[in-house]
This record gives sequence, C-alpha cells and structure tokens, in this order.
Amino acid sequence: MIEVLTTTDSQKLLHQLNALLEQEWRCQPKVCGLRLIASAHDNGLRMTARLRDFEVKDLPSLTQYFGFDTETLSLAVNLLDRFLSQTKVQTLGVLG
Repeated sequence: MIEVLTTTDSQKLLHQLNALLEQEWRCQPKVCGLRLIASAHDNGLRMTARLRDFEVKDLPSLTQYFGFDTETLSLAVNLLDRFLSQTKVQTLGVLG
C-alpha cells in the first residue's frame, strides 16, 4: 500500500533530499586522486590502476552470486572510485 505523505512530511523529505544533493559534490572522485591511482607504482602502499581494475573485474561475479541488480554493480564501482580518489590504501582483497 502506498503511504500518503502529509504536506509537512513532504517538505521535510524534500529539505533532506536537497541537503544531501548539496553535499554530494564533495564525494565525487577528484581528478587529482584518480591521477594518483593511475600513476602510482605497484609498491604495496597504494592502490594502482591495475589493482583497481582487478578488483572491479571481481564485482560482476559477486553481483551475480548474491543476486544483486546491475545498478548495484554500477554503484559499487562508483563508490570504490570515490573512496580511492580520496584515500591512500593498501591492496584491497575480497575474502572468500
């Protein structure tokens, strides 16, 4: 059943959505961070572009295994890129 929102609830929801949309630009991948990933050497201290690609290649099989939607895969790659563009990380590994 579809819940009918009151005007006050709708306004609160709209205000919250606008606040989150204003914050989203801060979480987008930064070009300098993506360049760092692309130019980093595979020294075990930073995630390189090659290691990032290796991890992303694992995601479709995990998406299929867990029965997630295709959109989940796209969002996962987007979040990974956002994270990597702002953080120096060691090699990521999927346990299993």
